Amino acid sequence: MEDMNALIDSVKDEGERKLRLMHAVLSGRPVIEHTMDPQLSDKEAERLCLQGDFFYYGTNVDYKRAIQCYHDASECDSGRACGCLGRMYEKGLGSEVNLRLAFESYKKGADIGDSFCTFALGKYYEKGIAGKDMDENERLEEAVKLYKKAAKSNNVDAMAKLGYMYDKGIFVEQDQEKAIDLYERAAKSDNPLAMNFLGAYYFKKKQYKEAVSYFSKGAVLGCTRAANNLGMCYEGGFGISKDPFEAVYWYKKAAEKGHPEAISNLGILNFKLARVTSNPKHYEQALKWLFSAQQLKQNLKETYYALGLIFQNGLGTDRDLYIAMNYFEEADKLGNIYSARALADSILEVSKTQKEFDKDKVLKLYQKGYKGGDLSAGYKLAIGCIEGKWEDTQEGIRIMKELDEKGSLEAKHYLNTISQ
Repeated sequence: MEDMNALIDSVKDEGERKLRLMHAVLSGRPVIEHTMDPQLSDKEAERLCLQGDFFYYGTNVDYKRAIQCYHDASECDSGRACGCLGRMYEKGLGSEVNLRLAFESYKKGADIGDSFCTFALGKYYEKGIAGKDMDENERLEEAVKLYKKAAKSNNVDAMAKLGYMYDKGIFVEQDQEKAIDLYERAAKSDNPLAMNFLGAYYFKKKQYKEAVSYFSKGAVLGCTRAANNLGMCYEGGFGISKDPFEAVYWYKKAAEKGHPEAISNLGILNFKLARVTSNPKHYEQALKWLFSAQQLKQNLKETYYALGLIFQNGLGTDRDLYIAMNYFEEADKLGNIYSARALADSILEVSKTQKEFDKDKVLKLYQKGYKGGDLSAGYKLAIGCIEGKWEDTQEGIRIMKELDEKGSLEAKHYLNTISQ
């Protein structure tokens, strides 16, 4: 009789195994069979997690075996395994990208009490991946609730995220004291994002040395925001001696990891260095990163202007005034104050090979540039008047004297020359 019962149990187990496999196929889940007793101890679940870690991080990476180990451990209610499994589904490691299965894994881990899963679940609600049956306010309330729960469980990523929300008043009532407390708690555990946020806080208060200290720590730990901000400090000389080459180093660290602002900053700074040093390598780097910034639609006002100057002067590439004018026009539309003059200069340059050009357009461009604060545009306007292209000589002299009062060295030199 005992043998018969054992046989019946084995048949039932095999039936359940086949049903699990069929469900996996129909749901799009990777086919993973249970190879363990469901009553495994916590130690056995941790052993499986460590095996998963070996296949995930080890010298012989095998994501499919890693995902199987994490899956088996998650079935034993291992919160850590649920987090690892969710991350693999999310990134498409060992399986196709599957955000639904990632959500299910994070949800299970959060219900178990794993702080990483709770934080990850909060991000899904904030981004709208989860809670599609909720309105926006409900989703965001759920996200904040999960961030608070994770932070309470000492998840440093959640502390940094929640701190930023309190800092900026995003989805919660603004509270600077709570924000700084959360940042500092996370920073004590070497959270790089929290260090960046602290750096930004001190930078805003113009306590630049403290800002540089936090940006440096965050950048060394791999935070791209901190690396970009540290580059800005080196470029501008905030809290540290100006060093454009050190700025390039940190911008590049962030740019190579895809930070959009760093990509733009790197392109523009390389362009500035190229003009000062005449080093062709800087022009090559400028073009590379400025084109990337253009594709990302990042800081287009400055990006278009720099690209316009490169093509206007044939710096590191063939000279093409028509491409330059297109870039200047776009930069001018976006409010770059120097683009109007650069566009007018290009039109005049093109006119040397043409019988006619639009004098009124050139005049208006110089006037626009001068009105916007470009003293060099004012100088070109004054010279044009004096030479009889527009207005009259007296108007040109008046503008020249006005420029001199505003500190234009070009105007001062001109006036000194004609007075001799």
